[in-house]
Amino acid sequence: MSKFIAHGTTVTVSGTRIGRLVSVSIPDRVKGEAETTDTDSTAREFIAGLRDSGTVEITVRYDPDDAGQLIVDNNYAAAQGSEVVAWVITLPGAATASPSPQGVASWSFDGYVQKPWTGSLDLVGDVAAELTCTVRVTGPVTVLH
Repeated sequence: MSKFIAHGTTVTVSGTRIGRLVSVSIPDRVKGEAETTDTDSTAREFIAGLRDSGTVEITVRYDPDDAGQLIVDNNYAAAQGSEVVAWVITLPGAATASPSPQGVASWSFDGYVQKPWTGSLDLVGDVAAELTCTVRVTGPVTVLH
């Protein structure tokens, strides 16, 4: 089994890298279902429904001058609601060398900022400012190998 450290993973929004990345989740994809149980059934029956690509959480060390973090702010603050833009999560080169874990190198998808940067700013401790946002994925996720 291949093992790797995800240090060096990047996230881009509209082609701009989000700096000071601490952690990122991958899209929590799930397939919907439609119940097809009827009076001839002896147990509940289902068929696969539409896929829901879920959400992604991104945590950063807050930097008000970081271009990627500013794009996240602007996406949430868009006048007509959040604009759907391109997002890419890319594993570091060492993680994508053959053999890689499941052969995954990146996830790309369209999405918008559903929940802007939130968190707490520790004012008395020795803790760097850390904030998290939530991106709603819309449409399919492309997993690149």
